[in-house]
Amino acid sequence: MLATSSNVLANVVYLVGAVFLAVVGIIVVWWRHREPTSVDAKMASFQKGLSALAPDKGAVVSVRDRGDHFKVRPVAPHSANARLAAEASADADENGEPGG
Repeated sequence: MLATSSNVLANVVYLVGAVFLAVVGIIVVWWRHREPTSVDAKMASFQKGLSALAPDKGAVVSVRDRGDHFKVRPVAPHSANARLAAEASADADENGEPGG
């Protein structure tokens, strides 16, 4: 079965329409998510960066605003704990008293 000129033309029109819709969609997405270029927007972004580096001393930031979901407490490595325990027992042996 041979393709007729009307079938080929219909396929080309369909392809051109699909490409056109894809290009329009890409332009819309780019337009909505582009960075603001005004001077005010750049100054606000700069101020936001400064406040992130050195927030006001009087400012109170809640945990929810910062995005923290839990508090993390630093823990000394196991080898450091063993070393401290050994030093404490050595001090107790030298002085006859625990601690120092």
